[in-house]
Amino acid sequence: MQVKNGTIYALSDPVVEGKRVPGPLTRLLAHDDIPVKQAYWIAKFARKMGSEINLIEEQRTKLIRKYGVEKDGQVLVEPDGENWLKFVQEHNDLMEMETDLDVDTVKIPDNINIPLGDLMALDQFIEIVTV
Repeated sequence: MQVKNGTIYALSDPVVEGKRVPGPLTRLLAHDDIPVKQAYWIAKFARKMGSEINLIEEQRTKLIRKYGVEKDGQVLVEPDGENWLKFVQEHNDLMEMETDLDVDTVKIPDNINIPLGDLMALDQFIEIVTV
């Protein structure tokens, strides 16, 4: 399956106000009402995606270090900074790259509650099935 890095990265746990919060994949894994068979495949899928997310994050971090400036102990790329456009271009290039993933579509039972935003992020990777 060919997937853009941006699609993969959208499944990750974002940092909001300096704290990591659960993303779509983590929230899906947190469901305890998924039958064991589907839960197993979701866990396998999450492991593969976690590996890809880590690779993408490593490259994002390199871009931030390359174009950012240290401020209060953190390296930041400021939107009004001189390197912003270079950073955005390379970041967009990274997110537009396609990765060939060896993953199967994950079957999700139709009787669990998944937020719409999570369904949108997971859409390419899941199939809703009636239980």
